[in-house]
Amino acid sequence: MKCLTLAKTLIILISILAILSPFLWLGAISHAEAPDSPVLVNFAQKVGLLEANLTPISWQNYLRDRVFENGLEIKDFNRLKECFRRESNWRQYDRSGKVLTGTVHSPDLGIAQINSAVWQEAADLIGYDLKDPYGNLNFGLWLYTEQGIRPWVACKKL
Repeated sequence: MKCLTLAKTLIILISILAILSPFLWLGAISHAEAPDSPVLVNFAQKVGLLEANLTPISWQNYLRDRVFENGLEIKDFNRLKECFRRESNWRQYDRSGKVLTGTVHSPDLGIAQINSAVWQEAADLIGYDLKDPYGNLNFGLWLYTEQGIRPWVACKKL
């Protein structure tokens, strides 16, 4: 009897893993189906696969590639990487799956903690969605190339 119960439990676990396996290996998901999308984050949180403050290395890799594509140097990437760690700990979403906002200044959004009260219009004009992690990072990079580290108070000494 115990063997039969154990076998049923094993079958159920294997079935669950088979259904959820695409979410377990995040590297297999393309940019278009990024693991940091709110839909996937909310689903994965509900089924207990991801912690609310998942920090995908893909965001840092994406920023690194964009830094070099824009003719900047490794020191610029390292500065932005540390700045965004200080600002958001590389989180785009809070525990409820909503876009992370600033604790000191609530209009600050996402990984780069872009002040939407100041920069939303500029982001819209150049086509970056601050609520999307890639749009947030791209706008943060654009802002850095325009003004350096000045817009990020937590990063002044970098």
